Amino acid sequence: MREYSPNLTSLCLIASLVFLAASGQGNQPAADSSTALQTWMVGLINAIKIGDVSREKELIESLIMPADSSWFAEHFDKNTAVLLRSAYAESMKDFVSNASHLYEADVKSGRIDIHVNRYGDPQTDRGPCDRLLEKMTTSAPLYEVATNGQRSSVQIAISRPGGGPSKIVGGDLDGCFVDTPEGFRFIPSNVLIVANREQAKLEYEILSRDSADRPALIRMKSVALTTLNRFPPAYPESARAKRISGEVIVSARIGKDGRVKETNIKSGPPELQKAAADCVKKWRFKPVQIDGYAVEVESEFAIAFSAI
Repeated sequence: MREYSPNLTSLCLIASLVFLAASGQGNQPAADSSTALQTWMVGLINAIKIGDVSREKELIESLIMPADSSWFAEHFDKNTAVLLRSAYAESMKDFVSNASHLYEADVKSGRIDIHVNRYGDPQTDRGPCDRLLEKMTTSAPLYEVATNGQRSSVQIAISRPGGGPSKIVGGDLDGCFVDTPEGFRFIPSNVLIVANREQAKLEYEILSRDSADRPALIRMKSVALTTLNRFPPAYPESARAKRISGEVIVSARIGKDGRVKETNIKSGPPELQKAAADCVKKWRFKPVQIDGYAVEVESEFAIAFSAI
């Protein structure tokens, strides 16, 4: 076989081309990785189809950003990046098992038609993570993967009354994919929600203090509270018959144990107020701590009723 040995002129030409390509990258839009992501997804589906559990796990695990990843820091302001990084770690705890269960169910159903959507402009590209796009300081495209159709979706099994919560039994991951130098990574859609909740926790008003001058009662936005169980309101039949709908604002005091101690109605249709208050009284929350000490919390909740 004849070997090729580039001469000095060839090397200089190659170097020049590489330099020109690199120098122009800053003004060029980010490359479209849709085809590469689709190929990656096909590989995952094929691994599941042939029962290659090791390869399936390897591919799904590769979607998790490592703890030392700089991706959030590179695309968001410092404070937002810290919150997103923390929220991401919380959201990805059961990712591998959940993703495996989801995609295995898709393969079992036999309905696989992979489609990848690319989102790069928060003003025009409304997708699963458009709010994430809006917060970026350095833009990067986000991708959505649909295994059966043009847009991602989930299949939910609804339990019978008293049979426990509904479960996602198939469909697509709720979130978006990003293309990093190390490969594709996945970001759950609730990461920004969790980050906003963490930010809200830093914003509270101290209403009273204890004998040791520690906060005893604070006012906090409802978005900052973590709900342990949350039941929908019971629609009063008399209000439903009259097609009365609207929003009831309920103020609640939550004890140190996370249970609602008392409620007050701030506004809303009179016919719906009792149902709204009774609903909030049943909720339980993760106890709130300030500097390591449990505190009581006052917050407001909007309970919506629709006659449609």
